[in-house]
Amino acid sequence: IIDDDLDVLEALGSFLKSKGYHIHTHASGYHVPDIVKGYNPDIILLDVELSEVIGTDVCKELKKKFNIPIIIMSGHRYKSIHECNADAYISKPFNLIGLIDKINFHLNTPIAMGKKAQKILVVDDEVEILHVVEDILKIKGYDVIKHSNGLNVHEIISIFKPDLILLDVQISGIKGTDICTNIKKISAIPVILFSAHADLQKTYQECNADAFIAKPFDIEHLLNEISKHLNSEDVPKVFKLKRNKGNFGKDSDSEAENIITDKTITNTDLGVLK
Repeated sequence: IIDDDLDVLEALGSFLKSKGYHIHTHASGYHVPDIVKGYNPDIILLDVELSEVIGTDVCKELKKKFNIPIIIMSGHRYKSIHECNADAYISKPFNLIGLIDKINFHLNTPIAMGKKAQKILVVDDEVEILHVVEDILKIKGYDVIKHSNGLNVHEIISIFKPDLILLDVQISGIKGTDICTNIKKISAIPVILFSAHADLQKTYQECNADAFIAKPFDIEHLLNEISKHLNSEDVPKVFKLKRNKGNFGKDSDSEAENIITDKTITNTDLGVLK
């Protein structure tokens, strides 16, 4: 936990210790890479409003040197999470249940678990969406290939051998549902459909897709769906996280009343996928 507010460090550190995590705190933005290298944490909570240095610059530097999930914290609504390559944002004062959920979520990504990157094929004829989704998934540790039309999808699948496919329902020139149906005839690869028209949700069952997400979609919901379908039979029993044995991840109402209200990062916040 990196924060120059000693009260936050003490309160947050004590709370996370009570949930079974091993905690290391640092009350300055200086020498952070050296501390990270020495302690080798499984996740970093970083305040972006440090008095001595710019927290986003610290985040960028850490992301260049380490493959570790970073959750940035701020007393103001922060919309540039994508610019500093942070994995998540949480606002102060925060809801402790939301913070624990976010920590546990990001400890289940390939980055956090030190696993070989799982491969995701993204098919959409909206180039902006392709680039944004690619960037987000790469930050999460996934290997991504993007394809901007519905042609030659089967060839790409045979070459790339994805672990999961994100497929737009309304691709110009061909129906995404037809592509999905053909994929499912020859493969058990999970397919998540998405569309700007929520009324098409019923169609995903007709083409044997595994899930449907409406645009503009909530980034964290998308990541949850991806994780669910990639890891349904691959749930890790032990995290690399330095945590003690115990019942972490469950908060009592009294513990959760005080510190932060977390709000999910959406595509609207990022200014894309409108």
